[in-house]
Amino acid sequence: MGERLGGEYVWMWIALFGSVILYIPLYFWAEGFWSIDENYKFHWWNADQRVEYPERWAALGMLL
Repeated sequence: MGERLGGEYVWMWIALFGSVILYIPLYFWAEGFWSIDENYKFHWWNADQRVEYPERWAALGMLL
């Protein structure tokens, strides 16, 4: 019985932690605090230097 419960709920915990790990960087990218250039290098921007782009609200809607 314990193995059945563990086997069933381990996938839910993996999905939960995977979502947290993925959605935090996606949020910062969608808000414009991170950007990626054509050489796949990450850049961190301050609040006053954020990258604005026209599709920002659509990206935030999809993220939610």
